[in-house]
Amino acid sequence: MTLEQIKKILYIFYKNKMGLRFSLFFGGLLGMVILVFSDSLYESSFSAYPFAENDDIQNEISNIAATYGFLDKEASSFYLPDLIYSEKVLKNIVLKERDELGGESLISHWKMDTNLIIKSKYWIQTVFTDQRNTSKFNSYVIKGAVKKLRESIKIIEEYSGLIIVKIQLNDPAASFNVSNEIFEEMNIIYNLNNQRDATNAIRYLEKRLKLILLNVEASEQNLRKFLEINRSLDSPDLRITEKRLQNDLSRTYLAYNTLFQKLELKLLDKEKSELFLVQVDAPTLPSHPYAPNRIQVMLLSIFFISICSLSYTIIKNIDSNSINW
Repeated sequence: MTLEQIKKILYIFYKNKMGLRFSLFFGGLLGMVILVFSDSLYESSFSAYPFAENDDIQNEISNIAATYGFLDKEASSFYLPDLIYSEKVLKNIVLKERDELGGESLISHWKMDTNLIIKSKYWIQTVFTDQRNTSKFNSYVIKGAVKKLRESIKIIEEYSGLIIVKIQLNDPAASFNVSNEIFEEMNIIYNLNNQRDATNAIRYLEKRLKLILLNVEASEQNLRKFLEINRSLDSPDLRITEKRLQNDLSRTYLAYNTLFQKLELKLLDKEKSELFLVQVDAPTLPSHPYAPNRIQVMLLSIFFISICSLSYTIIKNIDSNSINW
């Protein structure tokens, strides 16, 4: 097709006022139909940095203790997207009954438990098995809801370490609340992990302290008996023996005090609750839909109808020999 032919086609289309009106009218009509049957999505987001223990004032005592060997300096590290997308976190969210949805869960709000298509898919997948029962279907629906919610969450990882989490749902209040719940769930997981580690460490330390306390009592008893028998230390051998017994007692005291300090720190860790994420931008309640983009949908619809109309014009003029190929 030459440039001259293209110009002739566009000129014919431009002169055809009826075609232009047709494109604008039916393109706009098609766009409105698409918008009516499309779900409006509302986006709420938050941004945060993973918590850095070294920079936290609350951990200053622990850092000093670790420097002097009284505490093992351990940092629990998590990959945030894995946690956010995990079934454990999302399952709690989709099952929660929400006031903003009239007491419904996200599963009921999406009508996944009553959807005929979902029931048909489940029936087809289990037609040759004996797994068709209510509990299995509920698990199937929950997994589907978790997958849908996972697809509604977008995570952006900046080079600086900043994490941006965006939640897109068809209800603004639900989108806002889910954003807050995800942030809270991350901190709950972090604290539960710390408390579990602290509990295990406390059990071990308490067991060791009991054993060391027996050693302390034995060392004290040995020194006491030696001093009772040898009230006058008038020989070098007796003085050396006394020093050895005193050193043994000092070592057991030191071991006991060191472990006791570690136990106190672990008891603090067990009760302590802190933020794993430092929130930079808090979630906001969306005031207007994020998608679909109304202007974009209307323009694309008009463009599509215009292409169809232009194609019809070309075919019509070819048949009438208005355009020579």
